[in-house]
Amino acid sequence: GDLSEAISLLVRLRERHYDSLSDQQRVSSALALTRCYRNSGDTGRAISVAEQEMDRMVSVGWTDDLVELGATLLSCYIAQGDLLRAQHYAAELLAAAEALGTPRAIVAANWEAAIAADVAGRSEEALPLVERAWAVQSENGEPRNLARLRFEYAYIRLRNRPEEAAECRELLLRAER
Repeated sequence: GDLSEAISLLVRLRERHYDSLSDQQRVSSALALTRCYRNSGDTGRAISVAEQEMDRMVSVGWTDDLVELGATLLSCYIAQGDLLRAQHYAAELLAAAEALGTPRAIVAANWEAAIAADVAGRSEEALPLVERAWAVQSENGEPRNLARLRFEYAYIRLRNRPEEAAECRELLLRAER
């Protein structure tokens, strides 16, 4: 919970040892640092870290970790209110996840793309994306993320289909449990 200490440690790690880190460690450390900056409210720095790492690593090839970093970058664009950039990036991220074809990549890309579409008022696009993420997560995911995604699914579904409020309420109660 000490974001400033985590940021300090991650920055030092990346400054001192970046060249000796594996590609996976570089992406993982960038993901952690991006999330710390985002969660501390510094979306500008979060975007900077994520974009720099994405620029370096995308030429190596997409991986689950890189798609997850991309999804986190997408969440930062949304948090910053840059919906045009989010929309453009969501399409790129979805294409990469589809090409990779792994459950983790598909869930991460569809989940954040659904949020981006919903925030931008494109509800009809958001619902199938979050449904796809939820279906894949239900088959392959861990309980914590499944609960978080169940909440997001219920929220987007309720906004788009208010007549299904009773079913959405049940989903929210399951997520809470």
